[in-house]
Amino acid sequence: MNPEPARPHVLVVAVGTAGDLYPFLRIARELIARGRRVTLLAPSVHEAAVRRAGVPFHGLGTEEEYRAALEHPDVWHPRKGFRVLWEGMRGNVDALPAIVAALPAHEPLAMLAHPLALLGGALARTRRPDLRIVAAWLAPANLRTVHDPMTFGPLPMPHWVPHAARRWLWRRIDAGMIDPVAVPDINAAHARYGLPPVSHFIDRLQSIADANVTLFPPWFAPTPADWPRPPSLRSRTHRPRAASCSSRRACTTHCLRRFAARSAGMVRRSWCHSPVPLRFPRAPRPSKNCSRCCVARSAIA
Repeated sequence: MNPEPARPHVLVVAVGTAGDLYPFLRIARELIARGRRVTLLAPSVHEAAVRRAGVPFHGLGTEEEYRAALEHPDVWHPRKGFRVLWEGMRGNVDALPAIVAALPAHEPLAMLAHPLALLGGALARTRRPDLRIVAAWLAPANLRTVHDPMTFGPLPMPHWVPHAARRWLWRRIDAGMIDPVAVPDINAAHARYGLPPVSHFIDRLQSIADANVTLFPPWFAPTPADWPRPPSLRSRTHRPRAASCSSRRACTTHCLRRFAARSAGMVRRSWCHSPVPLRFPRAPRPSKNCSRCCVARSAIA
């Protein structure tokens, strides 16, 4: 008689404020309802909310670190804010590899990760090469594009600006505000874990996941041609086209079922719009450059 296979274990990793947490918490509960073992990893300040929802929790960082970043005077500054957020997170870069290394080696393992947790997920994969990572993108602004509608923070890009000029502008922003802050820390971590160095933060971030899920519906933002789209997607995609989903709930159910079924080492690189039907009061529709809780609440309610 063959022994019963180990139950897949899904690590749901959320980073940020409550607006970032809620979509991941809802997905975690859905996966638990489908019989998967789930642990939600998030800033320790969210522990009470997660445990009230009946989801196993593992804290990341301290409440003091969380408050220090959130209350920093530059946290919402258009040029300085990224440095504040990065400095608040980099102390936890080794947390995910340590957590993954401590899990049973025979247990099938997958990770559903907030974009800012992807770098830690890549390090964790050095401890568990079989780890499959699904990136969950909360808002269109989380993903780089040169296609319309395009914004630099609150500033819209005129439609007549050519794509080549837009790419140049992104590279200038990366070179001036993003890469000098993040790349040295990323390469220091890569050196500790035997990974090659990188040159650009955004390029590295968008190349890590085995599959991608957008937590907003197609009507909120279409899928531009330059969002991360591995070549394998063109030849063997397993996602439903947005137009074929009869309802947002049907699309969500399909994607969650597929993720739960394939997360144990069989997730292929793919894209799917998967708006989670959270029950929040509907707020006014935000602008597309907003990636905070207003997007999470209105785009997936």
